[in-house]
Amino acid sequence: MRNLVVFFAKYHVYILFFVLEVSAFTFVVTHHKNGGRFLHSAQKVTGAISSQISEVISYYRLREINRELNVQNTILANKSLLALRLDTAVFHAQTDTVYKQQYVYIAANVVKNSTSNPRNFITLDKGKAQGMEIDMAVISATGVVGVVVAVSNDYSLVISLLNQDYNLSGMVKTKRYLGSVRWPGDSPYEVVMDGIPGHAKMAVGDTIVSSGYSAIFPTGMMVGTIRDVHKPSGSNFYDIRIQLSTDFTTLGPVMAVKNLLKDQQLDLEEVSQ
Repeated sequence: MRNLVVFFAKYHVYILFFVLEVSAFTFVVTHHKNGGRFLHSAQKVTGAISSQISEVISYYRLREINRELNVQNTILANKSLLALRLDTAVFHAQTDTVYKQQYVYIAANVVKNSTSNPRNFITLDKGKAQGMEIDMAVISATGVVGVVVAVSNDYSLVISLLNQDYNLSGMVKTKRYLGSVRWPGDSPYEVVMDGIPGHAKMAVGDTIVSSGYSAIFPTGMMVGTIRDVHKPSGSNFYDIRIQLSTDFTTLGPVMAVKNLLKDQQLDLEEVSQ
């Protein structure tokens, strides 16, 4: 199958030329007896051939196109407000508001992934040589993926959100209630959220995002939407089940996120402990 794909990708110009030649021939036939009937049949044949060629070439290019899009998204992320923070300084009743860069994004691809183990990990094709570091957040185009826990020169190991040892600081987007997002170990499409008090107004369909409190994930990274919410009898907290926005069974291109101000935040927080 791969040889066939390579053949079409390499010689598709010649094949297209042949198809056009056949089409021209059918045009000539229209000037002869019964030419209209022949033309109709020939057009159907050439149309089917052209369609098959187009599908094969599109399939061959799909993975390359996805990787190119991920690189372009990373470039845009580094230039957009996703990489910046609003820094307001007040001095003598004058406010100076500027944007300072806080995050750097690195494009990467998943080379190994698991979703069926109690503790799942992901391997990326970027390492120290490409700027990867431990404790960098990893996201996809659709939301949170995990955190880098080990790096070699050219590869990184990521603890997946689908790992029972990992908890993410989450937040109800519009209501700003904070809770802990974790994977219960069953479905790779769902996680649960703990710690939301029973007096909070929660509803199916509410959006859950990263809180930004961990100094790893930027605030507002998509996690998913509430699929089920109820408060058990005698409990002061909700049981919340979240439909993940990211499909971990088909992970491909991702982005690693480095918080340039993380060390400052953590050093300061250690003083209070």
